[in-house]
Amino acid sequence: TMISDGENDMPQLFIIAAFDAVENRLTFIPVNDGIALASSGRTLPNIYAAQGGRGVAEAVGEQCGIKLDGYIRFTRSSFVSLVTTFGNVEYEVPKTLMITDGNEVTTINSGDQILTADAIYSYLMFADFGESEDYRWNMICSLLIELVNQNLTYIDSSLLDVYAAEIMDSAETDITQDAYLSRKAAMLNTAQYGINPAEYYVPYGEYGDDGSFTISDNSVISIRQKSGQEE
Repeated sequence: TMISDGENDMPQLFIIAAFDAVENRLTFIPVNDGIALASSGRTLPNIYAAQGGRGVAEAVGEQCGIKLDGYIRFTRSSFVSLVTTFGNVEYEVPKTLMITDGNEVTTINSGDQILTADAIYSYLMFADFGESEDYRWNMICSLLIELVNQNLTYIDSSLLDVYAAEIMDSAETDITQDAYLSRKAAMLNTAQYGINPAEYYVPYGEYGDDGSFTISDNSVISIRQKSGQEE
């Protein structure tokens, strides 16, 4: 999954959403945009510009040791539209954050907050966390899992169809209706029986002076385990 601000903008945020039906688990795995720089000489936005979303999925999958079955590229409008359908999230903001969205600067106060779809988008894309890249990923993914876990219990077959249609109609994706239907029963099972099934894992590795990120071998093993692709 990747997010661009506008239709003509390159993606800025890259996150694997790995669903393991056996474990009833959805794991968000954030991906540094320099993960393929050492091997291909291009960042993920550059790969998207040359090869599209499928190219990004293949490059990320190769570096993480897994197969990604599809990709979704949201813009601001398609992301906000989906999350509006999904619902708001109650979230404990760890500290007061400045959000710089173009010429507009706003603040999200620390403490328990009810975040709307627009606020969630701004938090993910523009919040100044003021600390390390790993800290930023932890803050982004902790919000995403709350969004899923707080709203998942309300999902039934009809509502899942609405979410799928919203993605396929509004976002850029290579996920087909047939692919969705082949996984629908497993997703409904997770919604019914999974207890807070959304989690996240932040990969670790080495950052290069050129902006590259080389994921560690042990982190690749963890990603394969969390994706249900250990073999």
